Amino acid sequence: MLFEIPSLWYGLLGFGAILLYDINNVNHNNDRLQSLYGVGGGLIGLAILDQINQGVQKGSTAPVWLRIIFGVLAGAFFVLLVYASLFAGKRTRWGRQEGNTRWWEKDLADRGLFALCRHPAVWLMLLMNLCLMGAVEFDYVTVIIFNTAGLLLAFYEDRYVFPELVKGWENYKRTTPFLLPNADSIRRCRETWKKNKEKK
Repeated sequence: MLFEIPSLWYGLLGFGAILLYDINNVNHNNDRLQSLYGVGGGLIGLAILDQINQGVQKGSTAPVWLRIIFGVLAGAFFVLLVYASLFAGKRTRWGRQEGNTRWWEKDLADRGLFALCRHPAVWLMLLMNLCLMGAVEFDYVTVIIFNTAGLLLAFYEDRYVFPELVKGWENYKRTTPFLLPNADSIRRCRETWKKNKEKK
């Protein structure tokens, strides 16, 4: 535990910090609150690391080779989660040029994972946490609560944040499912991945 505070609580504080960051960017534009996204992500990361440490200390009866496979998969989903959360879509304006100009507006990410559904980070966090359960006896209560918090945050951002800050969001919303991929979104995902490979 960090500072003797259960990791579940500072993980939830992390989700709360990201929610306040979203509210600020849509409604208030307080310059001093721009660091809340990093603070929130850091708290969630610390909570997950603490839970991993506790799982390692508990030990596991699963075969070592199986735990290694789950660990590698968890690492892969973590990398994809960081990409989806931080690097997909380009922040086109960082500073404030006028009093009513938002801190940033983000270009729409609608290729690859984001052609499958509008919030792939929800799936990536769930898959990462499930793999951690197989690798290091990751706490299932934490998995349920963190992924519920992530889902609620996605609902809020989908309705109130991204329509304000992401260019072309309403058109994207009409063509791409919220979470559950369909035949059309799977086809678009494959097509955009092929196009990206051809460009390279």
